[in-house]
Amino acid sequence: MEDNCTGVTLVEGEMGDNCTVLSLSNLQADLQDVFLNPHLFDVTEGQYWVDGILLLVVACLGGLLNTFIIFRLPCTSGPADDTIIRLLSGADLLLLYVLVLRRIPLIFLDSSFVSNTFPYFLLYVPAIEKGMTCLASFFFLIFVGGRHLRQIEKKNYKCLNPIIFSIVLAFAVSIPPVFETEIKEMSREAIEENMFALNTTIRLSEDNLVILHTDMYHDKTYKDLFRMLFNFLTSQVGLIWILPVMCLHSSSVHTLNRKRKAPTDLLIPSLSVFFILFSLPQLAVFMNHILLYQPPDLLVRISGLSLAVIASFKIVFYLICDTNFRRDLSITNCSRSRIAVPRNDY
Repeated sequence: MEDNCTGVTLVEGEMGDNCTVLSLSNLQADLQDVFLNPHLFDVTEGQYWVDGILLLVVACLGGLLNTFIIFRLPCTSGPADDTIIRLLSGADLLLLYVLVLRRIPLIFLDSSFVSNTFPYFLLYVPAIEKGMTCLASFFFLIFVGGRHLRQIEKKNYKCLNPIIFSIVLAFAVSIPPVFETEIKEMSREAIEENMFALNTTIRLSEDNLVILHTDMYHDKTYKDLFRMLFNFLTSQVGLIWILPVMCLHSSSVHTLNRKRKAPTDLLIPSLSVFFILFSLPQLAVFMNHILLYQPPDLLVRISGLSLAVIASFKIVFYLICDTNFRRDLSITNCSRSRIAVPRNDY
């Protein structure tokens, strides 16, 4: 198959090694990918408001709230919730840093830095973002699952092994994408030659740093097993399988406890619904890739903003639904020691 592919040349769904599902050569698809090479494109209005304003505001609030949780929670040995909440807040804080590092410089920093230095960050930041998203999601599942078990069985469980598993899984998610891209220097003429037939406007200088996908990225086995199946299991398994079941069961337990006039816990169903709703944009982006469609740019940006919202505002539910947590974080509670009192969430 020739380098410039068309829909007519795609016979029975088979494509050549140098072609993509968009009927473009791999080079053309990479050059016009606004998320792979964002430094080659002008900032759009949607990008400015979603990535530049809303994301920055949410990330700043989330950074302050998560930092407050990390340093404010008692350091004495208490319920297992304190440990996993502190770890979850740390993972959320790092995720917010990565989200900001990937998106904000394109909008507010000098164009010379964006064109000459920022592409080197783009080689690694997307992979780190995937790993931190996986780590924060699984830490959240550990927290919700441990609290749900304590609510049902009236006992605490150690979570060291699940935490280690989550860290190993995060590395497994983030390391392979590092080898999916490479950076090359291309002249204006070479880029314009490949972009001539495409209705795409890009910002070029005489010599340009361009990020391209490697052969590993386009390998069919790697794509099917890792990019699709493995990433789907690690990024969406909690949303599709675990959280809805846990939310429904926790709601049933809450109803039963109300009838028995026993202490109730609304934190699990509330947090689960919050997490599920704001994970839907990311799920929609993933489903577009599975169905071989190009997701709208705005949807991809909203999915990043939704990740930032999830990482920033869990503390609101902690404060509303958990009196012990609210007491620990109270400004008037200056003592770092924990008083041994019965918990009222089971």
